[in-house]
Amino acid sequence: MGPLRSDEEGQVHILEMITLFWLFFMSAAFILKIQIPDPASPAADAGLEIVARDTISFVLSDGPSVNQSSVHHSLGMGDRNAACATVMEALPVQYDGNCWLSLDIEWPQVVGNYAEPIGRSSSTHRLVVVDEDVWTLSLQVWALGGGVS
Repeated sequence: MGPLRSDEEGQVHILEMITLFWLFFMSAAFILKIQIPDPASPAADAGLEIVARDTISFVLSDGPSVNQSSVHHSLGMGDRNAACATVMEALPVQYDGNCWLSLDIEWPQVVGNYAEPIGRSSSTHRLVVVDEDVWTLSLQVWALGGGVS
């Protein structure tokens, strides 16, 4: 067969364009069917942070409860377990967490049993001055029972 005539070349180009359009359309249809999860809401992280801050504020408050005296007293005596136990008891039941303490320039250490966070977690830190010592109290929290992930 001899060289293509100009009208045959045009037909070949049209077939190429139809084929390319079909491939593009099918590729786009495939990509759109892929399930991409929505990113977690920043409000979820804010909720966890509020729980951690409120818990620490509660145990260090000047209110009528005995929390302040027990945390300050425990830290003053160097009893890290009792101080963190008070913090963890104040955490709402639908949350779990880890309590970290450091004295002055120490590296923070987890107090009590370390638990692995389930899903997303948030941490809050607070300086607590007892006599002449500066303690860093850190609380890491996460939701239990299929909460925020």
